[in-house]
Amino acid sequence: MRSSQPFTIAVEAPTAPLSIDAGNPYLFRYDGRPLVLAGSQNLRLHADFAFARDIPAIMSEPGGLADFFDAYRERGWNFYRLWCYHSTGLGAVGSPNGEFTSPLPWLRTGPGNANDGLPKFDLSRYEQAFYDRLEQVVAVGKEHGIIFAIMLWDAYAFGGTSFIEGSPWHEPNNINGVAIQTAGADDNGWSGMFGSPEPDVVDFQNDYVKKTIDVLNGYPNLMWELSNELYGSPWHEDLRDLIRSYEAGLPYQHLILCSHGGRAQDDIWTSRAPQATMDLGDCLAPGHNWRDDASIGGNFRSDPPLISAYADKPGIADMDHIWASLSPADHVLPRKLFCRGYHYCLYEAYDETVWLPSGWRAYLDDPTFDLARRNSGLAATILNTRFGNLANARPRSDLSTSGYCYAEPGESYLVYQAEQASFTIGGLVDGATYRVERINPESYSVTESFDFQASGASHTLDAAYANQVVFVERV
Repeated sequence: MRSSQPFTIAVEAPTAPLSIDAGNPYLFRYDGRPLVLAGSQNLRLHADFAFARDIPAIMSEPGGLADFFDAYRERGWNFYRLWCYHSTGLGAVGSPNGEFTSPLPWLRTGPGNANDGLPKFDLSRYEQAFYDRLEQVVAVGKEHGIIFAIMLWDAYAFGGTSFIEGSPWHEPNNINGVAIQTAGADDNGWSGMFGSPEPDVVDFQNDYVKKTIDVLNGYPNLMWELSNELYGSPWHEDLRDLIRSYEAGLPYQHLILCSHGGRAQDDIWTSRAPQATMDLGDCLAPGHNWRDDASIGGNFRSDPPLISAYADKPGIADMDHIWASLSPADHVLPRKLFCRGYHYCLYEAYDETVWLPSGWRAYLDDPTFDLARRNSGLAATILNTRFGNLANARPRSDLSTSGYCYAEPGESYLVYQAEQASFTIGGLVDGATYRVERINPESYSVTESFDFQASGASHTLDAAYANQVVFVERV
């Protein structure tokens, strides 16, 4: 049993890299404790003009990364998906849509100019400014207790004509003679990068991955994401094996994150066979309709399946893969996902009318968008700080008639009730005293707290209001 505490997460110095909890295969472990991750992704953390008009990197704004991660932690978040950029965009600097990104990992030396009018890339040399920014993000994040998924590759840099025109791997843009193969009208370099790349392309790819590992290996607060929404087997398997073999001789061996499917040749969306995905990485990011059938008993957009029905390892419910077009104001789905055993990553949408005049603070503080942030952070914080033994807890839909329950039976319960109706929780210890805290999702605060003594193994709570989150703990 555990006494009531404020909803806060302590930030302490980690002693080992992020791993999977030995007592619970669906949880991470960090600094000696099981951990639930909650956070988001933002294409503008460390890159200037990241495919958006006139917006500098967040780290370049007043207050920089420290202020941003302070605001992040204040919302209860501890996870950040860090995107990579392997294209300058449409190619022209200052184009009408501002489709330009800088810096990229490779040094621009020339001779000659790339499609964007700046010097061509040398794929054998690296842009120190890029790696300085990357390391600064991870270092400052570590001080704030932030875990990163470091994305190494992105399918979309090769999935459309506009992006391939700005890719350093496109023949007009590099001095190394690299000309990635294209097969089909919509291939745009996919085959030459991820299908059957030439040996010289593989060598440059591997060198880039090793360089990135060299820079970040000493940081415990990260995992490697093989790629964003890319179907590239056996290319993915080779990349996974490279990371594991290279890090074997380094201080830290990091977890590997893989998404279930993604874009393949000719811009076709392809899912991996379930077992192939399970075997590929240490943790995974499911996607809507990637394996959304009766065999897993749910739909990720409306009624997520139990994590145990989907995988035997941690699952990060990344809204980029599940429902990128869903309003960031939606705060119902995160609660369902947590109660079904997933970690959570919001896909940040951008309203430039808010962002451009006042920067990231105005966007982050927007009360409509902040509903999902604060509610997901609150749920993760309850799991991480209020459960007496989180490693013993599991998603247990059978222990609440609401259908959404994460429980350490008899000790701690996080319950979501969608309807304004009474519901019953089970697995209680007869005669034990329990404290109930009802949490209002609109104010992120406890609106009612009371105790009850269990008479038998179950107890029914009345219908206070719809969309309520209830935390129950033995006292």
